[in-house]
Amino acid sequence: MSDYIKREDAITAIAGLLNVIEQVDGADLVEVVRCKECKHWDSDCIWCDLWGNTQEYDDGYCSYGERKE
Repeated sequence: MSDYIKREDAITAIAGLLNVIEQVDGADLVEVVRCKECKHWDSDCIWCDLWGNTQEYDDGYCSYGERKE
């Protein structure tokens, strides 16, 4: 039954994979700021002061979003 591998070989392979994963740099991530949490969002008139247009949903976002203080 050549399709089977030894437990020790599997553990060694997994340990090697985990070592490779630990060496990979983390992604450069930025937290998303939803419209309702953005300083440019005017909730009174459902308006984005930056883009100057109305939004149907306050859970939208764009790359210019900045969290309210």
